[in-house]
Amino acid sequence: MLLAQFEGLEAGCSFLPALEREHRFWMDGEDKLNRVHRACKRVAWLDTDTVLNRYWDGEHRPRAESYREDAALAEGLEKSGQLVLYQQIRAAAESGWDFSSRWLQDGQALQRIITTEIVPIDLNCLLYNSERVIAELHQYRGCQEKADVFQARAMRRKAAFLKYGWDEHHQFFTDYHVETQASTGLLSLAGVYPLYFRIASREQAHQVAFRLRKQFLYPGGLVTTFNQTGQQWDWPNGWAPLQWLAIHGLISYGHDLLAKDIAERWLALNRQVFRHQGVMVEKYNVVQATFDRHAGGEYPNQRGFGWTNGVAIALAQGLTPLMPDA
Repeated sequence: MLLAQFEGLEAGCSFLPALEREHRFWMDGEDKLNRVHRACKRVAWLDTDTVLNRYWDGEHRPRAESYREDAALAEGLEKSGQLVLYQQIRAAAESGWDFSSRWLQDGQALQRIITTEIVPIDLNCLLYNSERVIAELHQYRGCQEKADVFQARAMRRKAAFLKYGWDEHHQFFTDYHVETQASTGLLSLAGVYPLYFRIASREQAHQVAFRLRKQFLYPGGLVTTFNQTGQQWDWPNGWAPLQWLAIHGLISYGHDLLAKDIAERWLALNRQVFRHQGVMVEKYNVVQATFDRHAGGEYPNQRGFGWTNGVAIALAQGLTPLMPDA
């Protein structure tokens, strides 16, 4: 818990009710799952002992903030197809990765989006950490029974994630497709989450580091995916939060030199863009490592930008990690 590193566990306890409410939100419908009804809201049944989470939305209509774009995308589809498309688009927006080839059935066309069929790496790592933190806070407060419940949840999720999230063929963490009961086979920088949250084994972390160095690393840092779709969470873009997670995930497994290389490349690109344009931006073209600010997506690259600024400042101050406890 990062807050506890600064203010102690007592400060973290003030957020415990909110953490538990959020957990209930994600696990709503868990009691309705079985071999026949394999998914409900944001939970998905993978086998008798395994429930993991997915992104989901209950609405079947265009997003209010992007009504015109969604309606145009659905044009030509039958009514039933439009409703499904709208739900899948909204679910992808919930992920924050709006949009990415991670959610696309063919890895290319936004009309073939299948977000709710996918059990994502990042979401389940985040929920593992949430369950672990809730357990720790209950233990601190002397509520051992509740602590044991959430610790058991965290351990079940970790075991399930390692079973379904590790792609043996690619030697990398990938999303899992519920319908085909197999890895999506699509490599993305979400694969660093298990390192950041210390879920990966040493050997898995070594394989992830190898692939990051050989395939993801470009002059400006780590690319998000290898698919050139025109979506903003794809090639050739890099995003500050993902660089941060990768850098500190690598450090926690002893890959300090690679982490330092990534940090230096990312900061160099940040500085180059700032020298030419006088601004920090939301995302960067790490492949060409130029000061071009237009790298795909539904809207122009945003100036600012909170996470870019924060990661740049933190990396410039050194690579001492603020990490979730093991």
